[in-house]
Amino acid sequence: MKQTLTRLALTLPVVWLVVSLVFLLIHLVPGDPIQMMLGEGASPVDVAALRHQYGFDRTLGLLTVSAISNRDYALVQGCLL
Repeated sequence: MKQTLTRLALTLPVVWLVVSLVFLLIHLVPGDPIQMMLGEGASPVDVAALRHQYGFDRTLGLLTVSAISNRDYALVQGCLL
């Protein structure tokens, strides 16, 4: 029982680290995902609107906080699917 609790206690920081690294790597990849979605012929107004819709107009710190606390991600609730 003690070994199970110890492993569980050690697993949580590892999961937190992996999720954080994946989130950061997705946002640090070169290129603009919004521009790729809309194509090269997209108007600046469309790019700005979609960037705002997905929240890419906010800083990386605010995106991280909202990703962790947002119910849509369900990370706080423990749902990783």
